[in-house]
Amino acid sequence: MSSFCASCGAATGGGKFCPKCGSPQVTGDRAEASMSQMPYAPPRKKSPVLKIVLITLAVLVMLGIAGLVKVYYVAKDVVQQARQEIAKSKNGPAQRTQAGCDLLSKDKMAEILDQKVVRVEGNEAGDLREYCNYYSTAKVASDEDKSDEEKKTDEQSKDDKPGLKDLESLAKKISAASKDRPLVSAQIYRGNAEAALIGLKTVTRLTGKGLESISGPWDEAYFGPGDTTFVVRKGENGFLLTLTLVSDKRKAGVEVAKEMIGAL
Repeated sequence: MSSFCASCGAATGGGKFCPKCGSPQVTGDRAEASMSQMPYAPPRKKSPVLKIVLITLAVLVMLGIAGLVKVYYVAKDVVQQARQEIAKSKNGPAQRTQAGCDLLSKDKMAEILDQKVVRVEGNEAGDLREYCNYYSTAKVASDEDKSDEEKKTDEQSKDDKPGLKDLESLAKKISAASKDRPLVSAQIYRGNAEAALIGLKTVTRLTGKGLESISGPWDEAYFGPGDTTFVVRKGENGFLLTLTLVSDKRKAGVEVAKEMIGAL
């Protein structure tokens, strides 16, 4: 097989040197040997960064989908619970609400307060709101409570010019009406005491005045600012005492609460 010189292009006839220009020639065996001795370049490795980024994105997408699914079911449970609570609030109070004054009698309240309690006013069993108010004064007569003779006398006095006795009577009525406030007012919660307590805590937190925890035969109890209110919870039931007109609010509130919590 004839070959040609790489320098001048003349036929070499397979010799080691070009017969025309004298340049050394490389035969086929030597060319293959020289090619085999050339350094081998390994295949270029692909960067793992892209693969890591793709895997990370896939994991984030899966986590996002799982999070959305979880949020959906949690929201669904919350809505169902809210519907159940609304249904209970519509149907329950008329069945479970009792007369508020049944928890503590007038005489027992007077004994605890060491003060005369002349009357109590509360709700009827089955009402939406259960409460009881304990008074130290007699009820001021309204126009509906007056007898026909009293109403007739009042009509006659309207025609006459007001005298000193009329002014004194009016002043007494105004004074009595202003004093017609309960010594102790009890708001009873059945089945929703924890929610009522959360509301009270939120209000006191917003006003910057905290509640003072009081230990006793209950799950939790707190005195409000100035000891004018005392809220007590045991399980799902409880009550809120308003003690504005009581002299020793702390002592009276705890004793009243102990009596009422046993009957709740």
